Amino acid sequence: MAYLQGQDGFSDRTEFPYPILVLLDLKMGGLDGFDVLRWLRDNPPHNYVPVIVLTVSGEVQLVKRAYALGARSFLTKPLGANELRNAVCGLQDWLALVRSQVLLASR
Repeated sequence: MAYLQGQDGFSDRTEFPYPILVLLDLKMGGLDGFDVLRWLRDNPPHNYVPVIVLTVSGEVQLVKRAYALGARSFLTKPLGANELRNAVCGLQDWLALVRSQVLLASR
């Protein structure tokens, strides 16, 4: 959140550019991913940054809650190397789509 706000040493956007995507783990020290999603939703201009939630659990209630709080996608962390490779390739495709939408919106 400090990075997004340009605080605590992150104010130089040349060195610390504003992200076009946030990969968010639900299980973190301190705040959990749901707290961060809630903060993003409630704090313009940060609420438009696409968020992909990552977690080890694909539990339906977690997925629904993440989407209700504004997540754009929900990925279960892959356990094997092949699954990780496939997930990264899929993420690259999704990111290319997001970048093209950002470019169109900025015109």
